[in-house]
Amino acid sequence: MTSLPAEPGAAAMAAEARRMIEMHGGDWDSLHAFATLHWNGEKFSVGTWCAIDTSFAPGDYGKIMEKAAFERIQQEPENPPYAYALQIEAHVSVLPETATAEELAALAADAKAEKLDERPDARECAEAWVADIHGRLWHARRFRDAEGIEERFTPAPASAGPAVLTAPLISVARVTGILAWGLEPTPAEQRMYDAVKAFRKKGGGANG
Repeated sequence: MTSLPAEPGAAAMAAEARRMIEMHGGDWDSLHAFATLHWNGEKFSVGTWCAIDTSFAPGDYGKIMEKAAFERIQQEPENPPYAYALQIEAHVSVLPETATAEELAALAADAKAEKLDERPDARECAEAWVADIHGRLWHARRFRDAEGIEERFTPAPASAGPAVLTAPLISVARVTGILAWGLEPTPAEQRMYDAVKAFRKKGGGANG
């Protein structure tokens, strides 16, 4: 079991999310990306970098991230990831606080049907999320029609962004924390227990 190093701090974590957007650099209509982030107590480094074809459905991203993450743990158990990053392009629609129940329901329906790009108020953006082994989530976003990068932090338990993408990202990070770093699961992580047990049954884990 790997010993926990000194925590990187919020600024270092936020910088990784921002770096994902800066690396995107406005190169629109590009592949999405998933990366393992490794912390040595002083700085981050990128381990596995996985390009994700946009033909994959959002619901498939969880399996892709899980496979890449745990292959990395098995390959280098002495240097497990401390965090994971996911960068995508998407269309978003943000309603005002005065939105009616009908407007909110219509937005939810369009999001579920993956039709946000067809809405008149849709805006295209590049987004990046970074989740650490404690379940905290950092977010950075650049809109195609605007300058600058927006940033946001969500403390654990994180529940921000499109759950179909952020939930598995956070789950992979938390399972890594339990398997590789010896963190204790919370009572609410029963489903994560099942993933840990299944992974260990197959011979996985930071100790091989």
